[in-house]
Amino acid sequence: MSLTWIEIDKKNLEHNFKQFKKIANHSELWPVVKSNAYGHGLSEVIKILDKDKNASGFMVVNLEEALQAVKLTKKPIMVLSYFAMDEDMLKKLAHKKISLPVYDLDMVDYLEHLGKKLKSKFDINIKIDCGTSRLGFKAESAEEAIEYVTKQKHLRLHSIFTHYAESEAEDKSFTREQFNIFNEIAGKYFDIKMHSACSASAISMPETQQDIVRVGIGLYGLWPSQATRQRG
Repeated sequence: MSLTWIEIDKKNLEHNFKQFKKIANHSELWPVVKSNAYGHGLSEVIKILDKDKNASGFMVVNLEEALQAVKLTKKPIMVLSYFAMDEDMLKKLAHKKISLPVYDLDMVDYLEHLGKKLKSKFDINIKIDCGTSRLGFKAESAEEAIEYVTKQKHLRLHSIFTHYAESEAEDKSFTREQFNIFNEIAGKYFDIKMHSACSASAISMPETQQDIVRVGIGLYGLWPSQATRQRG
């Protein structure tokens, strides 16, 4: 018998999501349900929020979660983080509404080759590293990568995105620097969706609310930081 458990108030979860619609009413809202919805239950959270017309899709951490999530909703699923180039696993999602992050050209070439083999197109999201030093094309090579991707016949570019290193901090100078770098690159592609805002930056830096807002920890009733709460 489990010694710990968590209780979710359905009405509170729905309320929290509606608050983000008020904050970013011009953006698509994609609830982040990664890592089992931050431990709250991937299945339970998706089933609740799937009924809200303002939930445009759901974001997960890896392929395994994507394949779980796609069974729970007809809305698109976006994978946010690293995934292994596992042909058997990728075959399972080739014809489903799941988009994948790409952050190096080897991955682009692999997915293009596999898409050709499967007679399918993979939906992808290009991640740009604007200074966080995590996954992503370096800013100086990002435009070249975007142009390369758009020439592939078996890849369909859904969005361009980045991640902020210090969006929860009181000092927003580095986040603004990252935002400007990202905007300078992604802003040139008007027909491609762009997103950089998480819960913290959506609240404290409204200018980061672009085509998509990733509604993460704030969805579950937690402030990303005390600094974010003071600005909220």
